[in-house]
Amino acid sequence: MNKLLVDKVALVVGSSRTVVASIVQKLLLEGVRVILPAKSAQEVALLSQRIGGVNTDKLVTLLVDYPDYDKAFELAECVKEKYGKIDLAVICFDTPVSEQLLTKTDIIDWEKMVDHSITTFFVAAHVVLGNMRENKQGMFISINSANDTINKCPSALGSISRTMQTEMAKVFYEEGKLDNIKCYHLITAHSKTPEINTTRAEIPRIAEDDIGVFIVQLFKENGVGAEHLFQKFAVNAAGTTAFGI
Repeated sequence: MNKLLVDKVALVVGSSRTVVASIVQKLLLEGVRVILPAKSAQEVALLSQRIGGVNTDKLVTLLVDYPDYDKAFELAECVKEKYGKIDLAVICFDTPVSEQLLTKTDIIDWEKMVDHSITTFFVAAHVVLGNMRENKQGMFISINSANDTINKCPSALGSISRTMQTEMAKVFYEEGKLDNIKCYHLITAHSKTPEINTTRAEIPRIAEDDIGVFIVQLFKENGVGAEHLFQKFAVNAAGTTAFGI
């Protein structure tokens, strides 16, 4: 446990269960107070199973109907009143996948994409960055966990989602710099095979359940060694990390 992190407060939001569980587990092991909004008690139960025997005394789970802005604002105010600040916020997205042409995409799928990928991002950033701005410090990390593989053409819906998130991340990054807030946007794409691809030397590989390790290290070192807004990884579907890229 890192004693420098025991008084820190982290907010973790997302539907990507493996990634969220990895992040929550690793933060708890470091003694961080973790606030986890969830839509149902079932989500909380599933998370508890995934994080195993980790001490959960510093895990605070709250049932919140996000991306409802008013509910999110109330959550942030509650955290502010009880803990005073949010030091780290991590929001995770599963990229929507649709095999349909965009012109054949159902309006319901489109609306789900907007709600889960765009509105949720905006609401989280709007509320959290406002909290961090008051304290003139903090780290905001968004994670786009792509369901399609790095060797496969992405769906139109997924491409639009990722593009809009990317552009929003750029804006939040520039606005965050004004108040000493560090922003990062992690982009992951799944790989069907764990072989090292020497032609993609700029993209390291990582297992989904190791993403939490990267987040904790980034948080510990306050962004040292990660100068760029965008951090890209290839995720091994087999769940093992192939180092050396």
